[in-house]
Amino acid sequence: MRLRSLPAGADYANHADYANHESPGGRGRPMPAPQAPTNPLPGGRPPRPAADQVMFRLLGPLEVVHDGRLLPLGGVIQRTTLGFLLLHANRVVSTTQLLKAMWPQEAPPTARKMLQNAVSGLRGLLARARVDPRAAELVSRAPGYMLRIDTSRIDLAHFQSLVQDGRAKLVAGSPRDAARLLREALDCWRGPVLEDLAETGIDWPELAALRNSRMAALEDFFEAELEGGRHHEVMAELEAEVALAAPRERMCHLLMLALYRCGRHVEALGVYRRLRPRLLEEFGLEPGRELQDLYQAILRHDPALDLPAAPRAAPGRPTPSRPGPERQQAAGPGTAYCAEPVPGPGRGVPPARRGTARPAAAPALPDSALHSPDRTAELDLLISLLTLVRRKRKPHVVTILGNRDTGKSGLVTDFGDSLRRDGVATVWSTDGIVQPPDQSSGGLRNALEQAAAGHPLVVVLEDLHHSDDPVLDSLGEAVRTPGPLPLMVIVTARPELADRRPSWDDTAPWSTTITLEPLSAA
Repeated sequence: MRLRSLPAGADYANHADYANHESPGGRGRPMPAPQAPTNPLPGGRPPRPAADQVMFRLLGPLEVVHDGRLLPLGGVIQRTTLGFLLLHANRVVSTTQLLKAMWPQEAPPTARKMLQNAVSGLRGLLARARVDPRAAELVSRAPGYMLRIDTSRIDLAHFQSLVQDGRAKLVAGSPRDAARLLREALDCWRGPVLEDLAETGIDWPELAALRNSRMAALEDFFEAELEGGRHHEVMAELEAEVALAAPRERMCHLLMLALYRCGRHVEALGVYRRLRPRLLEEFGLEPGRELQDLYQAILRHDPALDLPAAPRAAPGRPTPSRPGPERQQAAGPGTAYCAEPVPGPGRGVPPARRGTARPAAAPALPDSALHSPDRTAELDLLISLLTLVRRKRKPHVVTILGNRDTGKSGLVTDFGDSLRRDGVATVWSTDGIVQPPDQSSGGLRNALEQAAAGHPLVVVLEDLHHSDDPVLDSLGEAVRTPGPLPLMVIVTARPELADRRPSWDDTAPWSTTITLEPLSAA
């Protein structure tokens, strides 16, 4: 079922179709109408002063809520301009980009004038509503425009912050806290992203990337629930997602595991047997090695599929508190549990009984030794993600986005120094991987498999925005195919990489994107 877009200013609370629609990723609960009482931001943060209370909502029909009421956003051109600028908040968007976003094929002769009118209309809308310029302001910046905005006023930023926090809790061995945060993140969605614009035929790459982000967060939520022993509670929702969505191997993996733990072993095998011919027919691909391993483990009734032991509190450095949505990076835990894998049939299945959990203090450098001391939260997150790679033996791609002088290089340098100091992983810098003997994905894949066979491997690639599409395709394919392997690939790039290839890392079994704000604002 799809939400119908209502006119701006319509009474959403009294519209039956809207009030009774089920939340995407939810458990069949009625979705509350966005009445925006004292705090329109989902998540229950303390209310802001009334003069500064404005929220921009993309995760559903485009809405701007100010002082508890929906602002009339005007016609399609004006709404499209606002939606595209919100997707590129705090970045200059050229006039050419905006025109192409609105008219992908051929712009009419009066297109520039129509765009100027839309910008003028949006500025008038914000001025009439007396929106504080510190919260949102549409400014001219050559060669186009920039929506300068406090990101805490965008529901997308709130969603991303909660997802980062939930993943950090999952890595730290707190599945119940992770599930709670991820559920809160999923509840930010009121419908398909920018649904009213999508209904007009707009299908920007950024929209597809956000849909994939939601699905990845939903998969993380299901994993957290399964690790917390709640396979019965999420079964119906998991089955519905697998039935309705395009084939996603990780979602099928989670459903197979949940079915197995519910005692429905034949049905768990049936998920694989239905997925395999579909992948062969539509993509010419066999299921990934991890899914094949799970299928074999179910046939053997492998004990590694049983519920994991209850997580224990890890001693060591305290976990940093969660930052608000004004910072889109999540503070990862400073200490996590890691499992030492053992070879054998258990590879590629849940790691509950593949090793003995032991507390592993996160390798940390003193602040005085850091190249980028203001990035300790992001450094902790990278360390926690490496712990996840070591526990799960799954390749993980981390994309660090930021403009110049945001500390990207300093962050990865500090991370590499900490790993070399403690010897927990082999580190390859850009020079060691940019010119492999065989430029094909197969040659790169073989090099990665050999290097990570006996010890976790971290590959650091800087300034990936300079790479052309064949290089990105080769890297993505190489990372997707190794199967169970303790491999972590960290790439740094400017935001234009996300603009040019918003879903370049979708082929990775696990991926995380960290967006760095300028250090002065961090």
